[in-house]
Amino acid sequence: MSTAVFASLLLAAGSPGFAEGGALDAVVSQIYAPYRNGTQRPYWSAPIYTSQTQQLIRDWEQVRGRGSDDVSETDMLCDCQDWDADAFHVDTISRLFTGPGRAVMLLRVWQTKGDHSNVRLSLVKEGSRWAVEDIGDAAAGSSLRSALGRAMSRKARR
Repeated sequence: MSTAVFASLLLAAGSPGFAEGGALDAVVSQIYAPYRNGTQRPYWSAPIYTSQTQQLIRDWEQVRGRGSDDVSETDMLCDCQDWDADAFHVDTISRLFTGPGRAVMLLRVWQTKGDHSNVRLSLVKEGSRWAVEDIGDAAAGSSLRSALGRAMSRKARR
């Protein structure tokens, strides 16, 4: 075996992208499956979040009550209110491992054949599963966690 081939095998074996890329793709597929099969529910109630983000969502739900706000009025997973389930699909733009058990994925989410948005998922490995720590709009810089914080802050000021 040549030195170059051996070196590339060592780099690939040690790279979390090589070992965990398929697991991240499976998480993305799980997250977006409801949009393709018509069983979509409010994105904040999906079982995809880290324990910390789940707690933040529970806190927000208690404060929010029955009212609506920026978090409940938009769908940050697809940046959409309407979509075509037959045309809906997700392309991975990039996948970056930012540390042990941490990754950021940029996705192009196609709501219809001609309309898409770019979504940033921050993921953390909790135990053996990857979970969403935060969702963001790749262009505007907004995120679920910051929107939850703003919504709770506004409610507290009233």
